[in-house]
Amino acid sequence: MKSILLLILSNIRRRKTAFLLMGVSFFIATFLLVSAAELLANLDKAFDSMLDNSRGGNLILEYNLDQYPDRDIRGWWADRPETEGSREYPVHIAREMVFLKGEAVEGTVYVSEAGGASDGTDLLFSDSHRNAPLISVPGPGQIWVSSILRYSHDLKAGDRVGIPTARGIVNFTVSAFIDDPQFNSTWGNKRFWITPGDLYLLGSPLVYTDRLLSVRVNDPKDQERLLGEFRGFLGKSFKGTVYAYGEIKNDYLMIYNIIGMVLAAVSLITIAVALIILSGNLNSFIGSEYRQMGIARAIGFTSSSLVAVYVLEVLIVSLSFSLAAFFTGR
Repeated sequence: MKSILLLILSNIRRRKTAFLLMGVSFFIATFLLVSAAELLANLDKAFDSMLDNSRGGNLILEYNLDQYPDRDIRGWWADRPETEGSREYPVHIAREMVFLKGEAVEGTVYVSEAGGASDGTDLLFSDSHRNAPLISVPGPGQIWVSSILRYSHDLKAGDRVGIPTARGIVNFTVSAFIDDPQFNSTWGNKRFWITPGDLYLLGSPLVYTDRLLSVRVNDPKDQERLLGEFRGFLGKSFKGTVYAYGEIKNDYLMIYNIIGMVLAAVSLITIAVALIILSGNLNSFIGSEYRQMGIARAIGFTSSSLVAVYVLEVLIVSLSFSLAAFFTGR
């Protein structure tokens, strides 16, 4: 056994360039695979943590009060023992496409008043605003926007945002970016925040019968049952829109899931390349070393022990680099 190990070490030193190339390929493949697995495995936990930190609702209902004049929708949800809290607030729904720097904003844009008219959550300020002095509401003429737009539309503080209304475009100045777990996905709906009292700029207060109801259900698994009971309370089908926990989470995490799956796909391709390199090296080593194999046979190595030498040396190198990548990627 000792002689086999000595021969393996000698071969690795002699062919260190080939083994280094093979090892690096296994390191990259394993690192990408572990990183993708870690990313996909922890996404749900990270999202739930963000939602908990903001005390945000995990069930959103959009509706118009005129459709249910004799029903206290907010009161019904507030009285459920399965709910931790709820808040109903008026919103302006942009009926036309919102454009930022000439690019359309994906999804429906909701504009709500921050502070007392909000859903009661602690808004999570993004990046440089996170450690700034606490600002309870935007200033007059200012607007807080979803942080995802900072990157997708290259927005910065001081940029102008035009909100379409029946009376034309109303412009606001961006003053902060918000990590809004419920409305911060790349392709999903967006929520903007303005100062209390500015909602009238977007239309007459008398027309603001559109509502968003943010409900925090203790256990998201109860949502489907509660929604069934809610429809029974209405006595008819719900004509509004429901954004349940699963949809909110999937919308927010969609881009991260795509990144994770791309990493996993690239890692599998890299593993295939690494295996091809391994097979090629093994065949090359055996095919080019008949003289060394003859000498080894002459000093007592059997055919099976020589095969073991070549197999073990590639396994040692590939497993060593793979283990290093595994613990590096975690």
